[in-house]
Amino acid sequence: MDNEHIILQTDPYGTLLGLPSFPPNKKVEAFFKIVDQVEVKTQSQRTPCNDIAGKTQIRGNIIDTADISEWDLPDDHS
Repeated sequence: MDNEHIILQTDPYGTLLGLPSFPPNKKVEAFFKIVDQVEVKTQSQRTPCNDIAGKTQIRGNIIDTADISEWDLPDDHS
């Protein structure tokens, strides 16, 4: 038994395009998997270790820590 892995595309109506030719008078077994479907992954709620949970103190502004000129960003010439 020969195996061949191919990826086929469909037209806007769902018809398979680019079907290969098969030997005459043979049976063909096929498995179909839709690969464009987005898999939804669930994330569990992340929590800190009990040893450090609730012990952090924020002092001052942690967001505005550096001037934008210090980031060495490329010029935006869109």
